[in-house]
Amino acid sequence: NNFARLKYGYIASGGEGIRKNLDLLETNSKLNHKAFGKFDFSGIMLFKTQVAPGYNYPNDSVPVSKFMNPAILTVGFGLDYKPNKSTSLNFSPLSYKGTFVTDTAHIDQTKYGIPRNRKSLNEPGVSFMITNEFKPFKSVTVTNRLQLFTNYIHNPQNIDVDWEMIAVASLNWFTDVRFNTHLIFDDDTKTAELDKNKKPVLRPDGTQKKTARAQFKEMLGLSLVFRF
Repeated sequence: NNFARLKYGYIASGGEGIRKNLDLLETNSKLNHKAFGKFDFSGIMLFKTQVAPGYNYPNDSVPVSKFMNPAILTVGFGLDYKPNKSTSLNFSPLSYKGTFVTDTAHIDQTKYGIPRNRKSLNEPGVSFMITNEFKPFKSVTVTNRLQLFTNYIHNPQNIDVDWEMIAVASLNWFTDVRFNTHLIFDDDTKTAELDKNKKPVLRPDGTQKKTARAQFKEMLGLSLVFRF
């Protein structure tokens, strides 16, 4: 099974001008071999990056990301369970997650958990994925994709989460209404803590305090669709 998508968009809000609010290039591949019953042996490969430079607005002069920086690769081997045609549960106890930033001259790799003297973060661990699609109504389709990963060695209790829900309602043969939510949490991706005056919080040694935060996005849109 292969899956690929490109999501890219801008938003104009108030007096902030036009800013990029959506940028994702993703490919997922899964190779299955029959094991027993509804279980398959499986190998997975997931890859994510972005297309254009990203900024920590309002600072739009120093990029915090760009094409292939960072790039995240997850490879795993395990079992795939399909209780029905619309649901897949994948458990890969032998997994590897690599986060790569090759252009460290322009991108601060420490924002993604990579040590300052390196260009990659390599994590052995376990991954778990759930994919489900159902139709609560005849003209409405809801798709959920949940990806979990935990590092066997470093803070295994801190689980990386990537959960996306897409609901599509067909109005007619050429128009859809789409509602999308996306929750991401990566314990290795740290952001600076700010006080109530929006100033950086410092540790006793004078370094800036950073913490992992959840990212949540929701979008509602009207789509023109070409159906064949």
